[in-house]
Amino acid sequence: MSYLMANAMWHISHICKGTLIFYKRRVASKLLLIMPLIFLLLPILILAVGHEAYAYQPASNYTDGKLGVLVPLYSYPTSQSWSGLISIKNANPSVPMIAIVNPDSGPGPQPDPNFTRGINSLRSAGIIVLGYVYTGYGAVNISTVDAEISDYKKWYGVGGIMFDGMNSSSSDIDYYSNIKSHASADGFNFTVGDPGTSFSGNYIGLMNSFVVYEGFGLPPLALMESRTSGYPRSDFAVIAYGVKNFNASYLSELSKYAGWVYLTDNSSSNPYASIPQYEGNFVSELSSINSNISTSQNTAKQPSQPNTPSVIGANKTYAYYILVVAMAIIAAAYYLHVTRRRKKISLLSETGP
Repeated sequence: MSYLMANAMWHISHICKGTLIFYKRRVASKLLLIMPLIFLLLPILILAVGHEAYAYQPASNYTDGKLGVLVPLYSYPTSQSWSGLISIKNANPSVPMIAIVNPDSGPGPQPDPNFTRGINSLRSAGIIVLGYVYTGYGAVNISTVDAEISDYKKWYGVGGIMFDGMNSSSSDIDYYSNIKSHASADGFNFTVGDPGTSFSGNYIGLMNSFVVYEGFGLPPLALMESRTSGYPRSDFAVIAYGVKNFNASYLSELSKYAGWVYLTDNSSSNPYASIPQYEGNFVSELSSINSNISTSQNTAKQPSQPNTPSVIGANKTYAYYILVVAMAIIAAAYYLHVTRRRKKISLLSETGP
């Protein structure tokens, strides 16, 4: 690498010296020579800047800083859970609500008209609908995940994707960056990752929100504080099952650490097969909490710049950028050098011996 860079700098210095003299002699041709340089450098610089990078996208853009409900709606659209959730949303329009739909452990092998109609009804009520995709903690082939994302786009009018079975380790950050990019390319601007536990901070910003707790019973507040410290609460969600009743004061404290919450008293093999009887009162309580939430609760320090999901290290990433730019400069300088020689030959042929 050092030899290549030294050799590149030597060529650049000599070619640029000759180019400078040429510019002084041929002022009128500046624009002609600059334009190829711009067209050459622009796509390379775009590729370099885009190398393993993504934009930070806080979920607070969708909640206005309010505490919202994240409902795993893993039931058939004709069940009372769907119509009941719509009624609850209509009764509490100010509470942000997400419903995760799961036709068949994903979009299924073919579109289901009942899901199409049900999803449209949810959206008409103002509920954000996400499609369920299982990632197997990074073990499911990316092409399979991408295909399921595309099926949701083709078959259902969902507003985003929820990636379940997310690996909490940063070892698979490129994997999740790739599938998130595919979701964005398909027009899904809202995504949720579900590791269900604490996870590498390098993921923050890759998706709108992350389920930082999914389990039996309510998470201790001290646990939530340790898993979310230093970031906006809108980045995190809590899903708890086997909760026989809820406590308003606990929810108020939980709102300091999570922007999305779902509780259910169900503790069966599929605790999300139905919404709990207390769901209406639960959402109503969130509405009351939202009226008292201070905006300061959602102003925790956000990353000052997009995270870079790179597993090769910052130094090697910078070396990549330098090499790309150096090669672009060499190519451009060579082009100018050849153009200069061709012009000289043309002038000689016109003037004759």
